[in-house]
Amino acid sequence: MDHVTVYIQPFVLNQVIGVYSDGKCIKSVECKIHDLDKVCMKLCKDYNMHQIDLGGSPQFAKHIKDKIVENKFENYEINVEIH
Repeated sequence: MDHVTVYIQPFVLNQVIGVYSDGKCIKSVECKIHDLDKVCMKLCKDYNMHQIDLGGSPQFAKHIKDKIVENKFENYEINVEIH
């Protein structure tokens, strides 16, 4: 399954986002923690993906999920799961 994955590290400024297709990482991007929602949504749109998996701190993951759901692209379905 194609998806964007982030393992959130709460006290680390630069976060790493992975874009996976058929189980292989096809892109890895670093971004500031306060830009995670925007970068994840852009990567989904750029790679035509509809799944974002968030791991790490449940509190931070829920906050990021809420921001993505609130600001997602119109007419573009994105499913966000916290693991």
